[in-house]
Amino acid sequence: MPAGFRSRGWSATIQTSATNWKAVLDDSPSLRRTLPDVLPRAFQLGRSWAAQETGLLDLPENCPWSAEQALATGFLPE
Repeated sequence: MPAGFRSRGWSATIQTSATNWKAVLDDSPSLRRTLPDVLPRAFQLGRSWAAQETGLLDLPENCPWSAEQALATGFLPE
C-alpha cells in the first residue's frame, strides 16, 4: 500500500488482527494447520474491505505472504 494511504489506524488494525489471530491459535493450536487453506479466502475478504475503505484498486489479487509472515510480530506489509 502506498505510504500516503497508511495511517495509525491502518497499522493498528493490522496489529490488532494479528494479535487476535495469535490468541485464537494459542487457544486452538490445531487450527494452525488450516491457515494455508483459509489465508487465500481471508485475503480476498480483506482485499475487498481495503479497496472499499481506501479506494485503491491495484491491490494484489492473491496473498503475497505466507501465514507465518502475516502473523509475525511487527509485520506490516510494504
